[in-house]
Amino acid sequence: MKKRNTRPPVGRILYRFISFSEPYRARIVIGIILFMTGDALNRIIWPYWVSQFLDERDGGKADFVIYALLVGGTIALAEICFRIFDYLMATSQSYTMRKLDTDGPRNILRQEHQFHADNHSGSLNEIARRFSESYMGSYDIFVFGFCSTGVIFLGAVIVAFSILWWVGVGLLLWSLIFFATAVGLTLRRDPLYKGATDAKSELRGVVTDVISHAAFVDVSGTRAREVEHIDKAANKLHLSRLARWFDANKQWAIQGFLVAILKISFVTFAAKVSTDIVSTGQLVLLFSSIGWLTHSIWQIAQQYDHFMRHMYDAQDVFQIIDRKEKVQPYKEGVLPKPGIIEIEDVTIVYEKDKTKKIVFEDFSLSIAPGEKVAFVGPSGSGKSTLVNALMRSIDPQSGKISVGGVSSVDVERDLWRRKLFSFVNQNVSLFDRSIRELIAYGDPNATEEEILQASKDACAHEFISELPDGYDSLVGERGIQLSGGQCQRVLLAQAFLKKAPILILDEATSAIDNITERAIKRFLDKLSGTTVIAIAHRLSTVEDFDKIYVIDNGKIVERGTHAELVSANGLYKNLHNEVSTI
Repeated sequence: MKKRNTRPPVGRILYRFISFSEPYRARIVIGIILFMTGDALNRIIWPYWVSQFLDERDGGKADFVIYALLVGGTIALAEICFRIFDYLMATSQSYTMRKLDTDGPRNILRQEHQFHADNHSGSLNEIARRFSESYMGSYDIFVFGFCSTGVIFLGAVIVAFSILWWVGVGLLLWSLIFFATAVGLTLRRDPLYKGATDAKSELRGVVTDVISHAAFVDVSGTRAREVEHIDKAANKLHLSRLARWFDANKQWAIQGFLVAILKISFVTFAAKVSTDIVSTGQLVLLFSSIGWLTHSIWQIAQQYDHFMRHMYDAQDVFQIIDRKEKVQPYKEGVLPKPGIIEIEDVTIVYEKDKTKKIVFEDFSLSIAPGEKVAFVGPSGSGKSTLVNALMRSIDPQSGKISVGGVSSVDVERDLWRRKLFSFVNQNVSLFDRSIRELIAYGDPNATEEEILQASKDACAHEFISELPDGYDSLVGERGIQLSGGQCQRVLLAQAFLKKAPILILDEATSAIDNITERAIKRFLDKLSGTTVIAIAHRLSTVEDFDKIYVIDNGKIVERGTHAELVSANGLYKNLHNEVSTI
């Protein structure tokens, strides 16, 4: 994902977080007010009653019972405020975090094919994971840090002014100097926040990538190399953390010096001031307020580091939420329908790092309903790009793709794929679910008989039946419990069960043995009414197809049946001879 170049808009992020809390927004606002009320009662009001009691006791007028009731009642009222606050937050925050836990992945999933090709899945997973955490963390710091400090600061200033106006002015000036220094030093650390957050996402991406390929690393004997790869990313995070912590320590040293000046000033004030001017109770109240204030502002200065980290984490997700998809908007109410596939004057250009690559230019093709066609050609010739455009993983820069007379860009993307296509590709990756769930993925309402029949059509029933738990067997992360050929057969069964009008096979038999391939070919031959589009380097899979298109450099250079193309002595025959020789 594109690196952040600007500091996060804190106010806007907090406002957007609040928007996720509907319909509990009022609860959150009321809860914060109750918390601040309880904080004022707990840190300002009951110490005030104690100071009054001390002054009256010195004058021989104190009524212990009355002040005990006042202090006890104030503390009890504060506790009531806190407990109602806890209830309101528990009911509203859990709901909000659930929405965030869903919304982060949802917005990542809605991005087009190229976005996922350009971004590491591990980094995206880390970004999604931190979304609700950034909300909860920033909320806690905002309420327990900023709001609480605001209450204490206001109370301390009021107490100081009520005793002597110039004491209040001194405290106010010191507070302005402290906060100005803290904000200035913290803003200077912005690049370090960004660096640490980006390094953390990079490390998570590398770790996820390596662990997800643990089997390959094992058979390659490259564990030490991959650990070194992880260590380099970890060291980058280590150095960025050190830079941030060293800079923060400088700030804390300056702030500690300012706090020491304040404490020494008030100790000196207490030693010099006459009891005729400031009573013992007032001094106790003042020192209590100053103590709370210095503790709170010291904590908030340290918590600001965490707060900004949460803001940067949230900014990562909001950038994805706000990102405009590079596919055209659809028209409401337009439904897909099966029929002839028309690709008319399509131009597709890939742009990356300010470079452009024209894959197709003014490309046209028609595929009749029920026709079985194959795209073959050298690697990089554009075969997969054509399929991606047909399924709306990408949209062409110009031209039109339609099925049954309905333009692809007029239909909502998921609906277009769900209603028209079954898709099996060579990059086998299965959810860690039962085989029954995986086969029924395209049709969750399928009966047991339909699931069994689809697995038999895909030559998968025999090996599934031999597994300890049969169709209830879990396949492991990315299907690691199965072989590559078994995974492909499960995906073929899934596609056969769905019975979509268009079946797309992208090297879908690359990991399957010859006997199984011939059995699957026989099933494909029996399919009636289903349009089959295959991308193949293994030409034996498509020898019996109605038409084969040979694509090279984004152009159809040959077309015809297998027999016609072999006799034409062109690129297809060369490809066929190369495969036959292997």
